[in-house]
Amino acid sequence: MLIGSRNLNCVAKAVAAKIGLLFNFCGNPCDQADNNAAQAKAHLDKLLTLFPNDKRVNLLAGNYYRGQSNEQMAIQAFTKATQLDKNYAAAYNQLGYSLSAQGDYKKAETAFQDYIRLRPNSPNPYDSYAELLLKLGRYDESIAQYRKALEKDPAFGGSLAGIGNNYIFKRDYEKARQSYQEQFDRAPNLNQKIGAMNLMIASYVHEGKTADAVQTAERLAKFAEEQKQIQPAAGAHSTAAFILLEAGKFEEAAKHLAEADRLRDDPSLPERVRENNRIGKMSNHAYLLMAQGKFEEAKVQLEELSKFISTRNNPLEQRRHNELMGMLELKQGNHAKALEHFAKADPEDPYVWYYTAQAYEGKGDKQNAKMLYRRIADWNQNDTGYAVVRPRAVAKLEEDVKASKPR
Repeated sequence: MLIGSRNLNCVAKAVAAKIGLLFNFCGNPCDQADNNAAQAKAHLDKLLTLFPNDKRVNLLAGNYYRGQSNEQMAIQAFTKATQLDKNYAAAYNQLGYSLSAQGDYKKAETAFQDYIRLRPNSPNPYDSYAELLLKLGRYDESIAQYRKALEKDPAFGGSLAGIGNNYIFKRDYEKARQSYQEQFDRAPNLNQKIGAMNLMIASYVHEGKTADAVQTAERLAKFAEEQKQIQPAAGAHSTAAFILLEAGKFEEAAKHLAEADRLRDDPSLPERVRENNRIGKMSNHAYLLMAQGKFEEAKVQLEELSKFISTRNNPLEQRRHNELMGMLELKQGNHAKALEHFAKADPEDPYVWYYTAQAYEGKGDKQNAKMLYRRIADWNQNDTGYAVVRPRAVAKLEEDVKASKPR
């Protein structure tokens, strides 16, 4: 489990306080809700100039670069933090994640084992190591490490999610959902309960049960709205719409998008939040238009989105726009243009990889397509986007094996 950097020395804190969004930055779009990434980078550079040999500043820098998907720079920063203090446990944890993201699994495993050595009585090191083992397909070993985390702290709900994720890839979906339900029941707060329900939704998608996935998303939307959690409720409706769009059920998807829009425009939300919500609203409707084959209307929507985000200087929004532009070009058969846009989309999103592979296939580049399909099949994560594309990637690989067999 990722944890954010804390406890800078007193002088560094005075500068770092201005950064705001960098603390606990783990790469999620919500971490950049203020859209001040450039200002954050400027303050970070100032910190590094003032305190180049402060291990905490280097850890903070690594977290920033991880959030920007610049794992190479993150590795440099985390490595320097461990060199400055060989017993700095948090840096080994983050280093393990960045090395894993770069595919250097052997070094990642060593980093996580060092983390366990330095914090043997904490649940988080076992949880982090278990995530790597899951990624490597060592499912039973991963479950064992997650159980060690729970032995250290029975309230460490993230490990219950991890156990469930392992069962997804062991194709024991019922056991997976039992673990997510246990996570929900034990969760000390609403955020963790909502997270557990989102994993349940994805589990049904992995299993190919679209109706059950949508029904679970509807239950989540109702639960969140009853708890006055407007953003998660809107997110649940958006998730349902996404699943339905991928299944070709456009009218049902449109109904859920309308519910998401209603919630996103709730006047009780702060103006800044409602402004940020416009991104999701425009993105979702552009995707609906594309799915329906209404390419000119989708293009107009994406042009409006481009104008809106051009003033916000948020790299995550720009990546999302490039993903949508890539989808638009792909659906129109413009494979080379699609690849140009996908290259500027989220480099760590298997959903993007899948449609990049589709563009390669359209160009006749089966080798690059196959490489991406294999990468997707082996990614071993549990979220809805990945749950949609993984079975398709696996099917593509199976088709390739059949085609290569002599008749």
